[in-house]
Amino acid sequence: MAEYGIYEVHYDDDHAKIEEVHAYKITDNSTDGKHTFSRDEVISKIEANNKVITLIKKDNGNWERGSEVIVYEVDNEKFIKTERNSKKEDNLGELPEY
Repeated sequence: MAEYGIYEVHYDDDHAKIEEVHAYKITDNSTDGKHTFSRDEVISKIEANNKVITLIKKDNGNWERGSEVIVYEVDNEKFIKTERNSKKEDNLGELPEY
């Protein structure tokens, strides 16, 4: 089981679904190089019991762990979120967009 930290997101034109994310693999409280994952890859990682969280860059340049990312199904469609709700959209909080 691995742990990944998402720090940037790229949404579709409707801003309802994430197309891809930038993330680090977290090992021993450090991070390795930048990875780009599609939305489906993030869902697959979570469903394979990998831990996925948000990472927030602080003003001093350090990273802070944010919320755990979950897969939540609404009307038979899977979304990636940091909280359970019935909205048909992905939502990882206020992460920067690219």
